[in-house]
Amino acid sequence: RSAGMGILERLNRTFNARIRLFVTRSVPWADLKTLLPGFQYWYNERRLHSHLEYRPPATVLADEVAAILS
Repeated sequence: RSAGMGILERLNRTFNARIRLFVTRSVPWADLKTLLPGFQYWYNERRLHSHLEYRPPATVLADEVAAILS
């Protein structure tokens, strides 16, 4: 099994756990499609990640890209 599959499995496990916290049981699954963009924004742009020194993943990625391009 490749390392890439492990990363994808971890991402899927994290996504499933977080989406359950983000979407309450009172939200019908049919409405989930409309809620996913908000979750994706929170997950990438707002969520502070301890491994990333409490910075959002999108910020870290943007910093890394800027460092490569400069």
